[in-house]
Amino acid sequence: MGFFFFIVFIVSVFIVARAIRQSERQRQLEENQRKWEEEQAAEEQERIEKEAEQKREEQAFCEELNEVCRQEYDAWISRFCSEDNPGYKIAGINLQKLTDRYLGAFKGTLKAEEYNAFDPKAVAIYRGQKKVGYVPKEFSAQVFDSLDDGKGVCYGCIYKWYKLEQYIGRIENYAGRIVIGPSKNAEHKLDM
Repeated sequence: MGFFFFIVFIVSVFIVARAIRQSERQRQLEENQRKWEEEQAAEEQERIEKEAEQKREEQAFCEELNEVCRQEYDAWISRFCSEDNPGYKIAGINLQKLTDRYLGAFKGTLKAEEYNAFDPKAVAIYRGQKKVGYVPKEFSAQVFDSLDDGKGVCYGCIYKWYKLEQYIGRIENYAGRIVIGPSKNAEHKLDM
């Protein structure tokens, strides 16, 4: 009978030892899982902070570029625009597929577009041979009626502005303004 108790004791010790080893393995696995999750969380947090920093830098860069453009544009406005002739924003400028060669001040041409599907009194704005946009629709009839033989002279300025889109990144847009000429000393004023 002592032998039987001895066998039971040995089996019990073996079972307890095995249970302790499994428990220790389980604890080690859980500890490793916890460490891995903490590392993943730390890496994700670092990635988020890095993206936020890049976004802040990109935003600052856009604002800096916009400030330079705004200063040039404001200088042009102060030389050309007045209370009597505040000019017009160039409408539809970003639909014209412009490039940077069209940036800056220019002497342009206004042309009536009688057969425009969207506005029968549309007035297109040209810089050289390139259409850069339109007189805004709310003013186009007034300008259309003032053109001689469907044409006129304007003085304009095109500049770039930048913004950030969440998933796209930096987007470059164009904006501009014209005043209807002839304007006194306008040719001289274009030499900025």
